[in-house]
Amino acid sequence: MLGDAARVARSAKSACSESDATSFELLEARLLCGWLLVSLPLPYGLREEGLAMLLDAHRDIEDGALPDGALPGARERLRINAAHLVLGCHEHFAEGEAPSGELPSVDALRMTICRLDPGSAFAEAAFLSGGESEREDLQ
Repeated sequence: MLGDAARVARSAKSACSESDATSFELLEARLLCGWLLVSLPLPYGLREEGLAMLLDAHRDIEDGALPDGALPGARERLRINAAHLVLGCHEHFAEGEAPSGELPSVDALRMTICRLDPGSAFAEAAFLSGGESEREDLQ
């Protein structure tokens, strides 16, 4: 079973290092690879490596490393997806447990998603579950 996880990790890393991919595709591959490694069961020992890859990609995206995509809205969609994946890491790592650096706060990630995708079911649920002050922040 550990051999299978190692093959998955090698395949994911290989996909992230392909030289013919655009920077947009590489950012997307790093996000997906990071999430895949974070999601593997704890005994495989790949969560920390996956988290580092995921957080690096998220930082690059938030720092504006995205090229103008051919598809309208592709940049925003990748930012939304990155925020969702990092938000999901809060389920895998307890507060202060993330070894590769501090995870962005749940509130900051929720705000990013709600601001970029206000019509989503996630934004609606966040709005309805928040208190009065949180609703004002989301508007």
